[in-house]
Amino acid sequence: MHIIANRWKNLTDGYRSAQDSSATLDRKWAGELKEVNKDLNPYLAQSISKQKEYLRLAIGSLLASLTVILAVVTLPLSIYFYIRYRLLKRDNDRLSHPPSPDIMPRWWRAVESGFAAIEKDGDIGEVELIRSLAFRLPDTHMAIRGLLVDMSLDVDVLILGDSGAWNLESKYWSGALSFKNGRWSRIKSYYARGGIPVNERQDMEKGFDAQWQRETKELGRTLERRAAKAGAELAGHIKGGLVFTHPDVRLAIDPDCPVKCGKTDYWIKRILESPAVIRLDTRSQLETLDALIDYSDKCQAQNRLSAVDPVKKIAAKTDSEITGYLKFAKQWLAKAKDTAHSEAKAPAGPAKAAPVASPAKTPPVVKPVSPKRNHRWLLGLAAAAIIAGAALCGLLVIPAAGINAPEACAYETTMIYDQPISKAHTSGELEKKECVRIDAKTTSGWGRITGLTVYRGKWVYLGVFTYDPKEISKLPIVKPKQ
Repeated sequence: MHIIANRWKNLTDGYRSAQDSSATLDRKWAGELKEVNKDLNPYLAQSISKQKEYLRLAIGSLLASLTVILAVVTLPLSIYFYIRYRLLKRDNDRLSHPPSPDIMPRWWRAVESGFAAIEKDGDIGEVELIRSLAFRLPDTHMAIRGLLVDMSLDVDVLILGDSGAWNLESKYWSGALSFKNGRWSRIKSYYARGGIPVNERQDMEKGFDAQWQRETKELGRTLERRAAKAGAELAGHIKGGLVFTHPDVRLAIDPDCPVKCGKTDYWIKRILESPAVIRLDTRSQLETLDALIDYSDKCQAQNRLSAVDPVKKIAAKTDSEITGYLKFAKQWLAKAKDTAHSEAKAPAGPAKAAPVASPAKTPPVVKPVSPKRNHRWLLGLAAAAIIAGAALCGLLVIPAAGINAPEACAYETTMIYDQPISKAHTSGELEKKECVRIDAKTTSGWGRITGLTVYRGKWVYLGVFTYDPKEISKLPIVKPKQ
């Protein structure tokens, strides 16, 4: 699902400009990138194989260095091979992931930036609701929060998709909430002085359902009047209800409640299972959002950014990345070809003149001599060192090359936070298909691997990660402090 931050305007123009820039970059670079990658493939495979060999040699030398007698010789060798491994890995990783001329993913990330701004406690529930929806809904849906449909009346979360327009009113309330005999009430639990537990009952003067109904009515009017043909169709298919987003809420809702109610998982399932009732492409969705944003600005003026502005910056950065990649790849390829050519034409060792055989004698059968393997002496040395140092390293844990470190890969942009996600201070992000290794020591006791965790001192939202459950099944599951 695409998320649109509520600080952008001119989304349709920005989308069209990003498409045009992607097409221009593709015409400029696609052929050359394809040709370079075709030449790179055989040499890159050899380089990656050599990279793995250096890693094995580095680990073997490190194991050998555990014995005091051989440490003077093998420890420098381990450092040397590890440096060679890191240098090859850096170059191979860069060559294996060429930049793409398509700037659309970066443009979507640009218009998503800023959607998680939190100004009040209720905003936490809206942000978590959108993140949960984005994890499950496909990119045929779009979400935006905080659009005004009348003076002092806003839609918390609006979802547009083929199943219609979804007005989701987020309520970040804890405790026991109930709807009975047409009235809302809440039982708030807390501890008074002296540690005495108190259950306080509060009756709501204004019903949540009436608020949602007013929002839906005004949203339908705005879509009919201002959002062209697609908006008029969407006005007849507005769905949704109340979403209780606090993790500690307990609900007791009578069936006669005039508005659908449920937690986040209930609404995700409901949206996914709803049949398509309207045909919306990306441009129709963006045009509808532009109309709603324009009306929201008329209700209350806001300083918004134009979605066209990031396109030039992203296109220039992508063009620069492709230029740098091609320059590096061609230099690396020329060096690899020269090395392969030199090895192929290396002069053989001095050969002895073959004796002239007499006609009466059968020439002797010459057995082929197998070539000497490189580093055989080092492997033997490492084996001897392992046997000699087995007693010393039995209780040691060798942190080599991320052993036992599960790997998680993002298939969408993944934000990294420097404190609990309730604070929502973004300190970085992972690009699509980028991977990180999660250190078991860092994770231990700090977070939940399937939701929030800490990666090297940073809080990471793992909702859009893929990973192997077998690798992380033994890690502790501890609820993060809020």
